[in-house]
Amino acid sequence: MAQGWLKPVALGTAALGLALAGVAAVKRDAFAAAYAGHALAKAETDEERARQARVLLDLAEPEAGRFTALFEGDRPAEARAAAAAFAAKFADATPGDPAFALWCRVVVGDGVKSSECGRAALLDLVPTLLKSNDPALPALLRPVVAAGLRGPTESKLLAARHALHPRLNARADLVPLLADADAAVRRAALLAVGPAADDGSEVVGTEELFRGLHDGDAGVRDLTVLALQSRGLSLSQVSLARQLTHPNPVERLALLTDLGTEESVKDAGPWLERLSRDADPAVRLGAARVAFEMGLQFTGWLDPLERTDPDATVRRWAAYYRQQAGLVRQAGN
Repeated sequence: MAQGWLKPVALGTAALGLALAGVAAVKRDAFAAAYAGHALAKAETDEERARQARVLLDLAEPEAGRFTALFEGDRPAEARAAAAAFAAKFADATPGDPAFALWCRVVVGDGVKSSECGRAALLDLVPTLLKSNDPALPALLRPVVAAGLRGPTESKLLAARHALHPRLNARADLVPLLADADAAVRRAALLAVGPAADDGSEVVGTEELFRGLHDGDAGVRDLTVLALQSRGLSLSQVSLARQLTHPNPVERLALLTDLGTEESVKDAGPWLERLSRDADPAVRLGAARVAFEMGLQFTGWLDPLERTDPDATVRRWAAYYRQQAGLVRQAGN
């Protein structure tokens, strides 16, 4: 009978031992995490910060906690350390690793609402994060890249490269950067969206690139020429485009004459239509006159000049040229 009592007591003692061991392990991990967090805050080198961040990551479950909080604070060095630790831990992760995918979601999910320095650190992680084949990640990462495109120059340049990743396909988000205050950003955006796409999926119109021909940065001007050539414009047509968008109206007026003599212009109609929307009334009026002199068939673009143009002289002469064109056609019949 005594032995019968010993069995349940022994089993109970073992279970209690396991439970106490588990509690001790939890407390030990919590203490280690707290110590690593303290050591990270006091670290003076990037190497030591990265080491302590890795300790935090190794001790953490894939959920928001001490590690993900590093992306939410106002300490850039700690955010960079967290990114470095994450990249090192998952350097050899396979695309289909579910634990890797779960951690990616946790880090990115918290990172979207992280601090400015945290978002900058997450930008460095984009290539690592996109190694996971989790189909949910691109949608989670696009806001991170979009935030980078609104950040300081360094972030814009890095985000611009990530936007070209085929899984993100965010080239259209780069179009506003064509007018960025920093020439380096404008060059990066132009390289990304300016040249003709292999599949013809341009995200910016050819005419919208013309303004780059007058950019204050020589590199932007040169890249604009190359981009326009890739879209089928000859150098002579690029020269005409430069006149078309020249800030001096005298140059735009000179284009009206050149359109009639330039052999590379097979159809002057589209050029004249664009000039008919010029800010200067003399240029708009000149477009109507040249169209008449060339014997072009007047189409819809003359209507606004005749009926709604803000300049009375333009309205009057546009009506005159339309009337004369009609008389010439009647005489020809």
